[in-house]
Amino acid sequence: MVGFARFVFGLAIVVLSALGLLGLLPFAKEGLSQDLVPAFLGGIAAFLVLGLLWWLAVRRSLLKALPLWIVLALPVLAYAAATVGLLWAQFNGSRIGKTARIENYSEAPIQWPGFQGPVGWRIAFDLRHPEDLRGLIVPPEVRMGPSVAIPRDRLAATRTNGSGTFKSSYLAEEYPPLALLKTVLFQRRHGTSGAAEAEGAWSAARRFDSSGRTALEYHLYPGVVDFLDGSDRLCLAAWSPGIADCGPGERAESGCRMRGRQITPLDHQGEDLSALWAAFGPNDMVVDLSRPLTDLLRQESRLERDSTVWQAIQQRLSPQNLLARGYDLCPPGHDSHNAYRVCYCR
Repeated sequence: MVGFARFVFGLAIVVLSALGLLGLLPFAKEGLSQDLVPAFLGGIAAFLVLGLLWWLAVRRSLLKALPLWIVLALPVLAYAAATVGLLWAQFNGSRIGKTARIENYSEAPIQWPGFQGPVGWRIAFDLRHPEDLRGLIVPPEVRMGPSVAIPRDRLAATRTNGSGTFKSSYLAEEYPPLALLKTVLFQRRHGTSGAAEAEGAWSAARRFDSSGRTALEYHLYPGVVDFLDGSDRLCLAAWSPGIADCGPGERAESGCRMRGRQITPLDHQGEDLSALWAAFGPNDMVVDLSRPLTDLLRQESRLERDSTVWQAIQQRLSPQNLLARGYDLCPPGHDSHNAYRVCYCR
């Protein structure tokens, strides 16, 4: 009877070890998250306890315990390797964020025909970082407002993507919806390496250069711009002030806004520039680059402490100003109006 119970216990250890390894397979495709560290440590502890219980079950015989200890070692080593990889990525991301340097900064206003003054701002610089670094540098978002300490695990969630204003819903303190200068979510890249390639032609994200110096260039427009394919065709977020509400029987696809969706962003809060900028890499590595870019903009940008120019840029691509400059609603169709944006053509 004791022998049968020991056999069942040994079989259970084999099955649990196999399940523990199979549980890692989904992460081979989706990637690991820092949130998994406690689970991996708990798994290691559980398998070690099973090893101890098995040793007691075979009456503390090392020779008899060894075969199943080898089986248990497989998930323990796999979980340990994953945990070390995650902890190293966390440390490495923090280290790179503190040591990365920005060099050769330049900027210029973005001018469009028919507009008296810039409609956006181009910035270019070199980012110095460790060589052979794997990861993706996402484009920055610049606001004229206070510098905010954002936890690294909240950087991805705080990026606005298509919402167009500074998003603080994931932070401990709420901020007003501050207007931004940012790359357009759906925008053809300008002047960056590989822009002619079909893959990623609409993305401003860049991989780290293996040389340790990555040349970056960003065309920043008001956050309300949701789609851009040249100066003669652009779309604004449907919440933008000045877009007409849909009337009875009208659909958003005709170029109007669903009722109740308007947001009025605050153009600026104070006159200091602040940036949200980050890079992301394997094993959930997060590199917070906000501080070096914020410091640089406050020292070298012509927009720093010039709320008049900043506010004018934010207003030039408003619906009223576009109509006054010869734009009209684009015809319905592909890449045109929908529930999230209203498009203008000339």
